[in-house]
Amino acid sequence: MDLTLFNYHGKDVRVVMDKDGNPWWVAKDVCGVLGYANPRDVVKRLVRPQQKRGVWIPYPSGNTEIEVKAINEGGLYRLIMKSSKKEAIDFQDWVTDTVLPSIRKTGSYQHEPKSNTELIAMLATNAVEHEKEVKRIANVQVETNKRVDKVDDKVEYVNHKLEEVKSDLAPRVEKYEKFVNADGIISYKDASTVLGTGPIKLVRAFVLQKYMFRRGGKSVPYQKYIDKKLFDCRLVPVQIGRETINKPQWGLTPDGLDYFVEKAKSGAFEVR
Repeated sequence: MDLTLFNYHGKDVRVVMDKDGNPWWVAKDVCGVLGYANPRDVVKRLVRPQQKRGVWIPYPSGNTEIEVKAINEGGLYRLIMKSSKKEAIDFQDWVTDTVLPSIRKTGSYQHEPKSNTELIAMLATNAVEHEKEVKRIANVQVETNKRVDKVDDKVEYVNHKLEEVKSDLAPRVEKYEKFVNADGIISYKDASTVLGTGPIKLVRAFVLQKYMFRRGGKSVPYQKYIDKKLFDCRLVPVQIGRETINKPQWGLTPDGLDYFVEKAKSGAFEVR
């Protein structure tokens, strides 16, 4: 195949002539001029199978050849018609007024020029195909909007549920707000005041009823009740000699205090 190199406003446009004298345009070059970012996808989507093929052209180094995707004249016009760039019409004029006459002048391109009727028919066909593509994109947009509306409905539902949870938590937070420290923890002393007992009796009740256990002379909550957010701790710096260590100080969370208040009301939690 013979390769001819044309230049359109500083961009190379390669044309390969097959053995029958038909021109095949390197798709990558055409897409570059018409503003298509992904030549492979565009050619696959817009150009008909009979309008494209692989052709072999010299590699820039000249030592070997590479195969590239090329399109015939019909495929070329389809890409021109579907391009959104304003320069597409100028490129089409350049092809019909400069490139094709140049190819015919060399004798490599033997086809007779298309008549006005043939050109109008070709453009009309491409226009119909373009309109179909526009309708397809519009339908995709409609479906996308429907999905977005469904997502919006779900988001609105979730937000509504969140507001319900906030409304449910608000009285509980306000109820114990004066007892909660900066870490969001209620001390056993303050919790015992709410439960009508003393801190020592309260901790003993936690141990006896298996909410806490003794370790190293300290009462520590079981992990499962920590995971349920009934208990929490904060680290308190303690000076021992020249060293300062952080010791855990356990307490109840607002949810934890509410839990034991309800348990006490029902008789399921007893402080002796």
